[in-house]
Amino acid sequence: MIQINSIILTAALLGHASAQGCYPAYIIDGSYSAGEMVSATTIIESTSTESCTPPGTGLCPSSGFETTTVTTTETHNYECKSEPSSQFCSQSAFAPNGIYSGQAWIMESAECTGTAVSPAATIPAAWSGVGCPAAFSAGATYDAADVVSVAETGFIMVYQCADEPTNEFCGQNGYEPGTSQFSEQAWTALGSCMGTIAPTSSPSFDTIMDAGGCPAEYAAGAGYGAGDQVSK
Repeated sequence: MIQINSIILTAALLGHASAQGCYPAYIIDGSYSAGEMVSATTIIESTSTESCTPPGTGLCPSSGFETTTVTTTETHNYECKSEPSSQFCSQSAFAPNGIYSGQAWIMESAECTGTAVSPAATIPAAWSGVGCPAAFSAGATYDAADVVSVAETGFIMVYQCADEPTNEFCGQNGYEPGTSQFSEQAWTALGSCMGTIAPTSSPSFDTIMDAGGCPAEYAAGAGYGAGDQVSK
């Protein structure tokens, strides 16, 4: 009699089958957003039990059954779930081949081999402003309604800081726009952007009259009257 038990050491939510190659390997604590594809390897233990004779001699246990365990690996592609679940894709506790994987990732049921061509990123609609605001700076102080830009895969996203008093969290660790666990509590995504924001005003110039060359050099202690000109 042969009994085979397959024990998958890591769990995931199965998705559709796919014959394409493997996407870039998942990086622990990397930055991932909804729809991004990665690959990850799962360790699988297969335990087989079969009868042996005579019991209690050689490698045959007294029970008359011998158990063998074989360890193999499988590599699958995973897709980061849509919001709000996507906020967990960048957290190591929700790694695509971990026990909480199903809360953040969808695993393709078919194994992958080779290298897949990454699909072009879907660029969100443009925000209402012109150009991209300054990049987000961790630890900085942000006022309510301040806007920042964050480079994501294939595009740049604009986020707006929340109203008071929640704006106090906008620069804190764990509230980074777009990638952190509590991002949506402090920031609102406004859309994608291109280029940079133009200066708020043009430089101004004062016109002076042509003095016909440089006046005499300034002399310490000399007497000067209103309207006198000197050069230095």
